Amino acid sequence: CYLELNYAGTQYRSECWCGNSGHDQFGEAPESDCDDRCSGNSAEFCGGGDRLSVYEKGKTSDQLYHRLIG
Repeated sequence: CYLELNYAGTQYRSECWCGNSGHDQFGEAPESDCDDRCSGNSAEFCGGGDRLSVYEKGKTSDQLYHRLIG
């Protein structure tokens, strides 16, 4: 992701998304909905079906939000 973008997210094990808006238009989903293991590290989760694990620039990984994207 570009340094000037504020949000990054993972979905479907290996997809990456970045942007400055739109990450919260559907509200927060239960953490249990993000159940796809990351293709690069199966010890971590990378979103799920129609779920995006969203990270905000400047926040630590324990401040992870899971958002419905569509």
